[in-house]
Amino acid sequence: MEHSNGRINHVSLGGRLFVKYHPREELQQNEVCVSEDIAGYWGFYEFKTQHSRNEEIDLDGLAPAYFISNLVEFILRKKKRRITAGNRFWFLFPLERGKTPHQIGVIDLPKPQ
Repeated sequence: MEHSNGRINHVSLGGRLFVKYHPREELQQNEVCVSEDIAGYWGFYEFKTQHSRNEEIDLDGLAPAYFISNLVEFILRKKKRRITAGNRFWFLFPLERGKTPHQIGVIDLPKPQ
């Protein structure tokens, strides 16, 4: 709850839709420009079959895996254990370019008044 200020951190809806809360601090660390009145946003990601260079990549069903991976990352962060490319990152997040290319929308969350 501390990391997400009481907001739901992440959720999987079926096999294809993953929703993740991105707090303002995380966005700023990743050098994302965020308005002063925004506390963060929920990002929506859809994992579905893709066609690329004469091959079909089946990502359907990946949303629950991202839910579990984000849960493990959250717990490790709470235990003050770092996740780096050299240790668990490749295992927890197997997509080479991550979930960002699969983002289908965002909902900005205003700061509490």
